[in-house]
Amino acid sequence: DELGKGNMAVLLYSDDNGQTWVDPAVAIVHPDVTASVTKPQLWTLDDGTLWVSWTQHTVVGNAVGFDGRMGTWAAVCKNPWASMDEWQWTTPTRLFEGRGNGKITVLNRGLANEEWLTTAFDWIDRNYSKVYSSTDRGQTWTFKGKAEVTGSTYNNAILVERQDGSLWMLLRQLEGNMKESFSYDGGKTWTNATVSNIAHPNSAIYVGWTSSGKLLMINHKDFSGRNNLTAFLSEDGGKTWAYTLLLDGRSGVSYPDVIEDNGTFYVVYDYDRFNTGRMYMAKITEADISAVYRLAKSNRRYYRYLGRIPTRESLTEIISEVPEGVSRSCKHFVGFYNEDDVLIAVMDLITGYPESDDAFIG
Repeated sequence: DELGKGNMAVLLYSDDNGQTWVDPAVAIVHPDVTASVTKPQLWTLDDGTLWVSWTQHTVVGNAVGFDGRMGTWAAVCKNPWASMDEWQWTTPTRLFEGRGNGKITVLNRGLANEEWLTTAFDWIDRNYSKVYSSTDRGQTWTFKGKAEVTGSTYNNAILVERQDGSLWMLLRQLEGNMKESFSYDGGKTWTNATVSNIAHPNSAIYVGWTSSGKLLMINHKDFSGRNNLTAFLSEDGGKTWAYTLLLDGRSGVSYPDVIEDNGTFYVVYDYDRFNTGRMYMAKITEADISAVYRLAKSNRRYYRYLGRIPTRESLTEIISEVPEGVSRSCKHFVGFYNEDDVLIAVMDLITGYPESDDAFIG
């Protein structure tokens, strides 16, 4: 049960770039068997410390926490670069009320007035997504403001600082596109939430800046439920999403999170959470997302023969389409790179088609 009694949060650890994992490396267990520990989040600071936050609450209609609202807690590993048996963890502390939604947004990074912001929601003040602030690098947190939103049970708010300094909040909805709200005073006040142009299947998504100044979004594309988990890249601050890359076409893929390291994005997400309960990781770069389009545009002779011009939309369809009756899990779009890591060819492969022992190359 996602919010059931006795739930714990576990951290997995890999020191070989995700090839093998220690499972679990850390377990966050509450001594009260009626409590639920859920939604762990990881982030690192410029001093090298590793933060893990989570939500804990007693399970009374999923609405009542230890103080009547649920709470977000955190612990800090002071030396995550050390071997596992030498890790030094701080005592868990309670940060703020409600269920924290994700990583922090840092304003005025590195300056005397640096401020951390994050969002949370609860089922007491139902129609609001709340913003909490810390001006002492996470030691203490205070309520700063809230955006009103309707049509949501789990609003899973995403907070993005835009290039003009304003804040953009995206809010999950039960039906239709995500809603959005904006703040022009650092999160104190927010505009009325309106419908955005970002479609989603009532599920959490990820949006964040890359080190190159682009916006990366992990969301679902051309979906029927929680399928077609896709990476989107925007070069204009989220107004348009010029490049897309299908990560996983199966049904039941959801709740992505991302961390960037030296230009590589590590995307983790869950699959079939209520049955097999598996976690997956995909490694991508910005070049991966845009490379197929650039390769297609360079192949003028092929497209002249076809009598059409490659577009981002048509390539997205090719990457994700399968014959009728064939599962998307049988679809493989394989890239071939030269010694300079430049994409030079792609292969459209479908396994188990047209017969179970066949492999079809398109």
